[in-house]
Amino acid sequence: MGKYEILHVSLPEEITLAGLDEKAKELGLGNRSQFILEAARLLIGFDVVFWLRMVKFSKSLHIPVWMVIQNFIIKRLARDAAEIVVHDPKTMFMDEFTFLKKENGDVRTLTGEELFNFFKEKYVKEMMDEKIRFLLEKERVFKLTDEEKKFMIENQVGDAYGESDEYKERLQKKSIFEQLEKEDDIEDDVAEWTPDVDPDKK
Repeated sequence: MGKYEILHVSLPEEITLAGLDEKAKELGLGNRSQFILEAARLLIGFDVVFWLRMVKFSKSLHIPVWMVIQNFIIKRLARDAAEIVVHDPKTMFMDEFTFLKKENGDVRTLTGEELFNFFKEKYVKEMMDEKIRFLLEKERVFKLTDEEKKFMIENQVGDAYGESDEYKERLQKKSIFEQLEKEDDIEDDVAEWTPDVDPDKK
């Protein structure tokens, strides 16, 4: 049998041994020791940046961290349940559990900031496309705000971009380039090296 380290903890007033025993039983964890070990494993497993984000939400919303995490997950579970009701999918695509094979052949699960950045990039693209589609439809009937016009010009789409100075400048540059391409003597202007002008030739 391996050597065990013993941890002595003084419980705050709001947590009692009887309360730990009751919660452990509710969760099917057997006893208070198993309950404490599972709680420790949960916190140890958290990505540090993720935990700090949860703490920040907790402070700004004035609710405990456990409720922040639980409510985030409940919202996701409810969305999945609604999709089942509406679309009745045969399988659920859960891309938050992406498995990558390492060079040594082991498999790891994408998580932490790596997973955060993956989804952030994905959602930014999806939301940009959705916003562009909405504004393209809107400008057909209504007038865009200055901010919306700026967005369309930056993304080079729609009538707002077609009427912009940026688009006119782009057309002008394109026209100049096309004119140069049509000139017959364009190749005569290309510099060409010959041995006669070799500076190292004696």
